[in-house]
Amino acid sequence: MFYKIIEKIKFNYKVSFNFGLNFFYKIKFFLSLFLISISKKIVPKINYSIKLILRNDKSVFSFYLSDISDLGAFTEIFINKEYEVNLSKDPGIIFDLGSNSGLSVIYFKLKYPNSKIFAFEPNPFAFEKLKKNTAQFSDVFYYNVAISDLDGSDKFYVCDVDSLSSSFVKRKTKGHYLEVKTRSIGSLIKELGLDRIDLMKFDVEGAEFKIFNNDFPFDLFDSMIGEVHLDLIDFNIDKQEFLSKFKQFYNVNIFDISNKRFVLKIEK
Repeated sequence: MFYKIIEKIKFNYKVSFNFGLNFFYKIKFFLSLFLISISKKIVPKINYSIKLILRNDKSVFSFYLSDISDLGAFTEIFINKEYEVNLSKDPGIIFDLGSNSGLSVIYFKLKYPNSKIFAFEPNPFAFEKLKKNTAQFSDVFYYNVAISDLDGSDKFYVCDVDSLSSSFVKRKTKGHYLEVKTRSIGSLIKELGLDRIDLMKFDVEGAEFKIFNNDFPFDLFDSMIGEVHLDLIDFNIDKQEFLSKFKQFYNVNIFDISNKRFVLKIEK
């Protein structure tokens, strides 16, 4: 009986709030999250989600909130505006490395509606959410692969309680690993027939050093923004040492999150 009640809540409960998130809508938002948290504890095998209808001055869009990591990503991207960049012109081609459930893709599509976005996400569970959440937009192309230094495969550790913590790095949180397909940036660009990428966003949980290796085609990227996790890289590397390869090609700005984590914004 209770199972049927929860299923009804799952399919019928919706919440709408303004893009600016005033006080009233913030309360509704957090009550929605609370409902998901309680429901998962009572009947953990059900895949709960709440459809949020979001509005700003120009657009109405939807997003399915299904776990605590979605709330964290929503706060970072839409409230704290972590991926806000001031570009001289609107980007035509955007690479999104580590798209997770699609909030970053939604953010860029709303800001740059005429852009083509190539979204890369290795976690198969997050990948399904990514497709569901961004199906409302055109010119979004999906790839269920991990971006690394080589074409091949690697162990990818999936965090069961927080999809944002899934990565090549084994952590102490509850989860399991999968063998996922890996691609290098150079190989992908050649396959896609692209000669320039206007903007690249990355949030790859410790794979930064593998991606930005000596073969990385820096000359093909105009701007980048992403979160760097030096604490997850499996060998010691100094922040300035990591940044030195970017400073050869770009103007570099960093915004510290902690001693070993920071947001990197770079432009030519």
